[in-house]
Amino acid sequence: MVEKLTFENGNVYEGETSNGKPHGKGKIIFSYGTVYEGDFVKGKANGKGKMTTKESVYEGDFKDGVKHGKGTYTDNGCTFEGEFVEGKPTKGKTTYKDGTVKEGKCKVVIPYCSEILPVDIPKDYKPTHEDEMIRLRYEICP
Repeated sequence: MVEKLTFENGNVYEGETSNGKPHGKGKIIFSYGTVYEGDFVKGKANGKGKMTTKESVYEGDFKDGVKHGKGTYTDNGCTFEGEFVEGKPTKGKTTYKDGTVKEGKCKVVIPYCSEILPVDIPKDYKPTHEDEMIRLRYEICP
């Protein structure tokens, strides 16, 4: 059944539902502007989908609401194509604005896709959900 649901937090969903939750194909527009369109299972993004923020686009696999599986993430002229595990890139290929391509395992997530990189990022840095709202650059080992 196709329905339009408006949640207390301002999020709006339109698509297939089951027991009052997104289930099947649908689209959710979050109150802060992010849009997810794709597959839902029991209220969470599961399967193929596309998430668009003001700065970035991710298209690929989702599991329990996060990037998980194969996907492509584009932000500020940089594109990462590869594998994600629990929302984090693990291995793949990054193509930078200048055409440079690096492939391999991901070693660190660095905020902002720019030529001047911050140097004080801890090696064990793990992005949070809020990090999705900022620009990310995936530095790949050669």
